[in-house]
Amino acid sequence: MTTKEKFIFIAFALAAALCCSCDGLRGKREGAGSEQADSLLQGNAIYYWKTTFELSAKEEEFLRRHDIKTIYMRFFDVDADDRPDRYGLEPGPVATIQFKQAIPQGIRVVPVVFITPEAVRCTYYEEETRLAANIIDRVEAILDYNDIPFAGEIQFDCDWTQSTQYSFYNICPYTKDILSQKGITLSGTVRLHQICFDELPFDKGVLMMYNVGNTKSYYEENSILNFHGAMDYMTGKRVKEMRKLRAKNCSRLDVAYPMYGWGVVFRNHEFYSLLHETDFSDTSLYKYTGPVKESDGGRYTVLQDTVCDRTSLKAGDEIRVEIPKIETIRALKKFNDYDLGELKKRTILYHLDTNCINRFSDEQIDEIYR
Repeated sequence: MTTKEKFIFIAFALAAALCCSCDGLRGKREGAGSEQADSLLQGNAIYYWKTTFELSAKEEEFLRRHDIKTIYMRFFDVDADDRPDRYGLEPGPVATIQFKQAIPQGIRVVPVVFITPEAVRCTYYEEETRLAANIIDRVEAILDYNDIPFAGEIQFDCDWTQSTQYSFYNICPYTKDILSQKGITLSGTVRLHQICFDELPFDKGVLMMYNVGNTKSYYEENSILNFHGAMDYMTGKRVKEMRKLRAKNCSRLDVAYPMYGWGVVFRNHEFYSLLHETDFSDTSLYKYTGPVKESDGGRYTVLQDTVCDRTSLKAGDEIRVEIPKIETIRALKKFNDYDLGELKKRTILYHLDTNCINRFSDEQIDEIYR
């Protein structure tokens, strides 16, 4: 965490403390949770995962056309920070979102905090309460400072595994306790490899139906989304027991589907880099080598040294373009609608970006949301 980030972190915490002492803001936060939670069932929802909030005209029109009423917005990350005075690492905020425009009329925001595994590992025993309070203070300060319409929910996003589950599960109850006093819900993302874990530490979860394969494997077809890769996580006796448990406990599990794509670069069959670019139509630089239809992604060979997405590429490098296919989303959504049954409540798209939304027609977007 840089000196500037530390200063902002302290300033936001102080601002939140001062603001929350006012009766007006307390009334805004407390007692509004159930009413705002009900509003989450109205309209559609989408993620926003950039460090600056500034919508293009096409993105604003997308929100209006598809009746999107909720944006799940990444506010900041919590990462491990090297503190010389602590003989080790300490979790701290980084990459805070900046707002260059107001939230469009009629839309409420769910703040999302991405917590890295490194931050979880360096959260020492009995420090979970302080971390939870700091996160909430910072989120509320950002909401207040930017006058953001709040949806009554805060979400944690963390790629926890068996080695970090215990520490992460300790952070969540403290957060839920603080938020419940304000009438605010705590939700959390659930990656496919986490779906077999027992009861979740949130009020509700969002199943991330993407990143199903090994991106760095040369032989992977599509690591973002492929039907068989996803089904490997979704079937089996253990998963069925998990669903029964959560249904019995009235747990809610929304489902998020991807719209993003990327290019995976390999050099001598070894993973080299990840590109956010997916357009390699310049035949002077790239040669399409299949094996699927070009519109569905496929592989390209770099013909001459070039720079793409601030990455130096050499002639002979191979690029695997991965984009989600509507046929795959359609098949998985049909399975989820049937098999998750009463658990699934809402569909969310990831994420709001012009390049992402251009990959699908309006009819296809409406089909996913239905």
